[in-house]
Amino acid sequence: MVYSKTETGLEAIKNRTSGLTPRQRSVLIMCDGKRDSEEILKNTAGLGVTPNDLDALVSLHMLIGTKPAATTAVAPALDNVGARPAASVALDTAPSGGRVVSPEELKILIRRATKQLESLLGPSCEPLSLKLEKSKTYDEFAIKIYDIRRILVATRSEKIADEFIASALI
Repeated sequence: MVYSKTETGLEAIKNRTSGLTPRQRSVLIMCDGKRDSEEILKNTAGLGVTPNDLDALVSLHMLIGTKPAATTAVAPALDNVGARPAASVALDTAPSGGRVVSPEELKILIRRATKQLESLLGPSCEPLSLKLEKSKTYDEFAIKIYDIRRILVATRSEKIADEFIASALI
């Protein structure tokens, strides 16, 4: 089953007034209409997410489930010259659900994520922190956070990476 956010789900992420647990909020953020439930549960296993969390979000009308379409090969997009594939976003990034934050709030989120990275990776986190600081919108920030997740999975553990995601995107 592939899950997508409903208007209620998008509003819950944007306004944070739904009373969701951090675990449910993380699941809601990851549901982008592209990932199936198996992938979502695998990526959030370190947070203790279960199929019941997905079911709860469906019953709250924040998610809607659809059967995945048959897989087909897709040709890469070409840039305007038509000779080279255009740059694309990594497949395991999660959209923010259209969340809009003020520049001040974005700075606070970046600062908090940078401090977490420093405690996890020490001085070697500086290049990652600099990337985060270049974020101009919450969407850019969320994409970079998920890119950092891959690094944390490789260098630390999936559990630590999922905990980082949950705290950085709250």
